[in-house]
Amino acid sequence: MLSPCIIYTETGHYCPGCGGLRAVYDLLHGAPVRAWHNNALVALGLPAALLGTLKPPGRHSRQLGCHARGPSALVVGITVLVVITLYSLLRNSTLGAGLRPT
Repeated sequence: MLSPCIIYTETGHYCPGCGGLRAVYDLLHGAPVRAWHNNALVALGLPAALLGTLKPPGRHSRQLGCHARGPSALVVGITVLVVITLYSLLRNSTLGAGLRPT
């Protein structure tokens, strides 16, 4: 049995992680729809994060003569914080009732 979320227990509001462990479990067991219903942010974010860590096959960008770099860690960090904050606000509003864990 999983312990209840302290934030939800104390405030009645869902934190961005509520249902996240169940969503990971569902993803690992091939149930993406059920994962979405438990925590949409984890259901989308976990596969995206895993894909982001993969390197494309083939030659490196230096070998191609290209100097393009990805976004800085600061930009990525700020983007992640903004997305998590907006997700938390949305899932606790009446508009985001479908994002609440089941």
